[in-house]
Amino acid sequence: MRLLPNLSSLTLNKRREEAVGTPFAPSTTPVNVTQVDWLQLFQTIQNSIENVEIVFLISTIPIPTSNKNLRLRFVANKYQNNATRFRVESEAEPSRPCIEFVVMPDATNLAGVKLDSLFYNLSDEGLATCQMQPKHRETRGAGSIAIEMIQAISVHMGQWMYLSDAAAPLSRSDGSDIPLWMRGASLTVTHSIARGAGYYQKRGFMPQNHVENVVLVYGEAAKVQPLAYFAGFYILQSVLLQWTELIFNTPINKLAEAIRTGFTPILQQIQARQSAAFPNIPKASQHPIFALFSQGNLKWHADYLEYDAVGADGLSPIEILKQIINEIADDTNNCPERVGAASYFDFSIRGLMRMATHENSIFQSTNDREATTFKYEVFDFANRAWKYVRGSEVYGTKLICPFMVHNGALGYMGVVESNIPGGVPVADFVTVDTNFAVQFEPVPQPQTPARPPQPPQFFVNDDPDAGGIEELE
Repeated sequence: MRLLPNLSSLTLNKRREEAVGTPFAPSTTPVNVTQVDWLQLFQTIQNSIENVEIVFLISTIPIPTSNKNLRLRFVANKYQNNATRFRVESEAEPSRPCIEFVVMPDATNLAGVKLDSLFYNLSDEGLATCQMQPKHRETRGAGSIAIEMIQAISVHMGQWMYLSDAAAPLSRSDGSDIPLWMRGASLTVTHSIARGAGYYQKRGFMPQNHVENVVLVYGEAAKVQPLAYFAGFYILQSVLLQWTELIFNTPINKLAEAIRTGFTPILQQIQARQSAAFPNIPKASQHPIFALFSQGNLKWHADYLEYDAVGADGLSPIEILKQIINEIADDTNNCPERVGAASYFDFSIRGLMRMATHENSIFQSTNDREATTFKYEVFDFANRAWKYVRGSEVYGTKLICPFMVHNGALGYMGVVESNIPGGVPVADFVTVDTNFAVQFEPVPQPQTPARPPQPPQFFVNDDPDAGGIEELE
């Protein structure tokens, strides 16, 4: 994956050349994650003739301002296409790693650090036997801490991270239940509806197509002006957050008109603020994300949601959503006045989903089939309204976390809570957490096989005064 100019001295190819002939010396006593030469580890594994495994523990370092507590046991070995694989194994399901990331060399088109698995598709027994402490059911936030650990390793390799987002909400790592409407759905969509930002988005991951477009427009400027990437990714993250807010927190009755006329002023405000803040880099108006949300595209998208026939009955996406709401409300004798509205269509998608666990919920007396149907229609509408604009992808499943240098710190453009109660989450630079200790297990040394007993060897003594044959000592 592409690197920022600030990190160019750490590219795998350059460091591999420097590392030739220098064996990796793992520390069997705990050291900070920044003190490990991760690229030398990569080189050592790649140069090994046999399939050498390097095993290490990575643990949170207790600090007064944090309650993070996690220790993972990683096994690193050579993988296909000259890659190095790092995995946390499950004792019950050894073929399905609890966590897995792969480091790809620069010589491939996939250079970077790819997060392949994060507690994905494991049984309860598989999760319970992951090589980690505390165990998965005994702690909250294990996935988030694991991502931070891998980010700390990645940034000190000089590599961006990427992944394919297929995550769905699990039972929480502490064993508590998740709301009914979130079960079996996309983790990114559910978090975007409920919290205003996706799970990975909050941690700096953005859609690959948009990240690559930012690199094309801001890459040259970034070679001389480190703030260029900061500005480019700040604008991208800010626009995506505002789009999420518009789609999921606008009353259904007003959504189409809000897309037509309400989003452009928001974009203009973002452009004006960033043009003033970063005058010496490409103008904010040149940012490729604004072409996607042009007035023409927004009008087309609003008309599609309001008027285009997509259902079997010739209904538009908004009409389909209204129909299913009416059906469930009629079946349960619900009246919206109970929840403070004249119509259920005065609620946003977020409002409807929050009612899913409310005691006066629209779901209160529905059966599982009706609740499942409603959830399906809401998520189908979310995909039509939120993920695409005029056939172009806004939120795809291929994500990249681009690292950057800002004010001397290594970090990424993450998402934080607004200072305004109930406000839209905001983009902000987040420094990569390096409060992790790493301790390597001793690397087994190849043993020279013992020489088997040899029969006595003899030679002929040609000395005429000697006795002929002698035994070698």
